[in-house]
This record gives sequence, C-alpha cells and structure tokens, in this order.
Amino acid sequence: MRGPLRLIFLTVLLGATATRVRAVVPHVVINSPYDVCQIGVDPNLPQMGAVTSTPMTTSDGEAGFEGQCGVEDVVYFGAGLSQYFAAHATATNILVGKVGVLRGYGYALAESYPDAYGPPFVQATNILSAYAEGGGGGFFVDIITPPPTTAAPHPGDATELMLTPVLDIDCAHYTNAFMLAEITVSFWAADKYTDSSSDFIDPGFIFSTGRRASGSTCPVSFAPPFVVTGLQVGQPVVMRVSLGVDPFMRLGASEHNFGSYYSEVSALNTATALLTDTDGNPVTAASGHSYVMVASLPDLTIPTTTTTTLPPPTTTTTLPGCGGMCGNGTVDASCGEACDCPPTADPVAAAYGCSGSDVIPGQPACVVCRGCQLLSFCPPSTTTTTTVVTTTLPGTTRTTTTTVVTTTLPGASTTTMTVVTTTTTTAPPLPCPGLSGLARVQCQLAAALGRPLCGNEVVPPAVDHALRAKLNAANAALGSATTATSRKGKKLRKRAVGNLRAAGARAARAVKAKNAGRHVSASCAGTITGLTGQLVQEIVSP
Repeated sequence: MRGPLRLIFLTVLLGATATRVRAVVPHVVINSPYDVCQIGVDPNLPQMGAVTSTPMTTSDGEAGFEGQCGVEDVVYFGAGLSQYFAAHATATNILVGKVGVLRGYGYALAESYPDAYGPPFVQATNILSAYAEGGGGGFFVDIITPPPTTAAPHPGDATELMLTPVLDIDCAHYTNAFMLAEITVSFWAADKYTDSSSDFIDPGFIFSTGRRASGSTCPVSFAPPFVVTGLQVGQPVVMRVSLGVDPFMRLGASEHNFGSYYSEVSALNTATALLTDTDGNPVTAASGHSYVMVASLPDLTIPTTTTTTLPPPTTTTTLPGCGGMCGNGTVDASCGEACDCPPTADPVAAAYGCSGSDVIPGQPACVVCRGCQLLSFCPPSTTTTTTVVTTTLPGTTRTTTTTVVTTTLPGASTTTMTVVTTTTTTAPPLPCPGLSGLARVQCQLAAALGRPLCGNEVVPPAVDHALRAKLNAANAALGSATTATSRKGKKLRKRAVGNLRAAGARAARAVKAKNAGRHVSASCAGTITGLTGQLVQEIVSP
C-alpha cells in the first residue's frame, strides 16, 4: 500500500513542477502522512489496520494532514475460552507547514501480551506479532536575494549567508532507537531549480546541509552555523527546507518480544532555518518571511486519540453432527463452514486460524479463517490527498489538490483512481506598463495605496493605518532617491527597503493576532508580503 501511493505522489509532483524556475515562487508541498499498522503471525503480519488521513489547518495558516492507523486482535482458547493472547498496533502522524516553517509529529505503538501461560492453564506461547510505523515529509521553497553587506556592497559581488537549521524536538517524547527526524536545507540557482531537483546531483545546485538526522542526540544542535557560499549580491537563489519524521516499532513473537512499547517524535514546535547576512542582519525572502526563530503554536498539540479495529471473537461451528469438522482441512458447507484451515494440534494456532494462502480456499493476505468463518482485516477504501499551494507575486494563488482513492476488497485486486483539481485565483496586475527601475516601483506603490490593500477583505483600521504608513514612507524615500546623489540615493533606497520589509512583517504578525481589531487573514497577509517582497526585489536587483 505504502509503495504505490508514494509512486503516485511522485508522478503528480513531477508533472506539476516540470516548468523551470523562471516561474518558481514561494510555495509549500506537504505530503499526506503514511501510516502502517499490522498484526498477525510472523513473518507476514497479514492483518492490516484501517488508515485515515484528514486535512488540517492551524491558527496561523499552516496546512497539512493528520493520519491515523489502528488494528487490534484477540485470540481466545483453552477451557471455556478462558485464555487469550492479544496484539495491538497503532500509528498517528501530523505534518503541517507554510513557507517559513514546517511542523511534524509521529507516534508508533506495538503491543503483544501476555507472553505465555503455564499450569494450571493450557500451556502455550503467544504467536502474535505487531508492527507500527508512520510519518511523513514535506518542504517549503522560498526565494532569497542576498543583500549588500559591508564586505560585499555592490550588486554582483561575491557574498555569503550564515545558515542555522532548526529542528526543535520535544525530548520528553523521544525514543532514539526507533525513530527518525531529519531536516535538509539546500540552495539552487533560480533558473535551474525544480521540486524534483536532487542535492549534489542536478545542475544548478549551490549548497546543502545534507540530511541532518536526529537519532542519537536530543536536543538537536547545529552549531556553529553553516556558511553558504557561491552567492552574489542581488542575484536571487532558491532555498528549499525539507522535514521528515518516521517513528517505528516492531514486536516479533519469533524473537520472544512481548509487552507494550512505543516510539514517539514530536517536532511540532518548529523546523525552519535561521538566515543572516555577514553583517548579522536577518534575511527576509520574497515570501515576506524573515528567517528568524518561529514561535510555537499553542493550539497544535500531541493527539490523544487513535483508531483501532477490534474483531469480535469467533467460535467453532457447533451444528448437530459437525463436532470436530472445523479445522480438518475440508470446507464442510453443510456445517455452515465458509472456509477451513490445515489440521493442527497446537491449541493457539487452532484458535488463531489461518490467513492468506493457507486458508482453504485461498484468500488475500488480510483475510483470516477463524472458527471456519472468514474474518477480514482488509483496510477499507482510503482517500489520500496531497496539496501543493503556490503563491505568486503579487496576489496570485494557485492550489492543486490530488486525491488518490485506493479500494481493496477481499478476493479482489486493488483499484486506484487519481483525481486532480486545480483552482487559480489571480489579482489584477499592478498597472505600470512601460516603466522600469524606481519609477516602476513608485508606480506600483501608488497603485497599491490607491485601492483596498486586501481586495474585498476589510482590513482593521489600526492595521490598515500602520501598513499604509510604512508603504507611504517607502514611496517618499524612493521619490527623494530619484534626484539624490549616488551615496544619498543608496541610503534612501535602503530606507525604502526597510519600510517595505516592515510592512510585510506587520502583515505577517497580524495573522497571529487574537484581537479581531488587529487580525487579518493569511491570504490578506500573503497579498501584502507578496507585494512588498516583489518591490524589494526590484529595488535591490541590478
């Protein structure tokens, strides 16, 4: 199940990102978390749990998925069915994010108990095993334009950026031996990047931290910072930040592993990057996000519920004249048998029944014959969604949703259907044809200030006033820069850039405001940060 779905995701993403980056814009790709939970008899673990995947959105606009999987089984045997062995496997996973921050969580639980019975009971050893695994991955892409610095003041000068990856893991829920959480930060030439580009291999690659995995140390530390080289002042590059989480747990009856064990990794605080220039100033990207530490979210907490499937116990057929017929290797339809298993003297194996190809007649691996009746552990139809949200500049949003529906029925092959829907919303372009340089930027600012900042959305007066004050200040500085001397003009352009970035930061803060009088939607903030990011690029570009 897991392999085919991943292949479908890859095909869709490759198709959606084949265009080279002249059109690359800040965006985030979150794959639906994968969950696997299985119980049964080694080595095949044929009983698979039901998987659900639910889209979710956090209070600050991070979007993604919560996935769950659960399965449980109890085998009764002995005098009056007074003895039992049980197995349980469950996995829960969350992955959400937006441009600037990713958050992930994974939990895997495997249980099998008790380990054995001795006198005066029927002596037996547990034959049930359990396996659980889950996790997910995603990444965001942003456009970074290295700014002038003291050491590299001119456009085209060779320059560097200081990078510190952040993977903030909750160590109180951390089992080193059975989990993985990793972050990778990479940089690419803007005209060579696609979402399928591989570090160190494909053309356009500039720098990568490599896979920074946390499997032996908590908290995770990335000190001293990485030095990103191969950059030029004013030359935009693509930064991709990827997060993956993958906890797993297995109990094998053949290895005499019994009990209850879990693996858990929580990176719900943050996975991001801290980025500064060589003067120590934080870098703000085309998305408007400043790459400084991101706050945790109070409403995104570790889940407390799981989904399990507990089949009802079955008993041997008791119709008149049918005693001893169940388990003789022959399907006796007159005794109400739907299936049978090869004969065995083992009371636990007889109580468990048989599964898959051992069933008479043969069944899919997820179907068990118990009490000469068919018992299905096959997961129901599942729907998995991968959402790619792309925000272009200024104000254009393109959302592509891919839905994969997988149906598995006992005795039938798997049918997969893929449905792709695309919605595109485009804000009117800023009316400044034929202009270039600072004149174009001033025209765009005047056009933005002459209409509502967020279209049909009403921006609270306090926020609107603060944003317009910064935009007007930037416009005034640019007006003076057009007639100033070279040295003074440079200072005025820097002042304009500062005001534009401050406006973008103010809009981003307004998304998190709890007070309705200071709150704007994520789409409104995206429009403003998109505008300011584009104008900053036009000012600082050669």
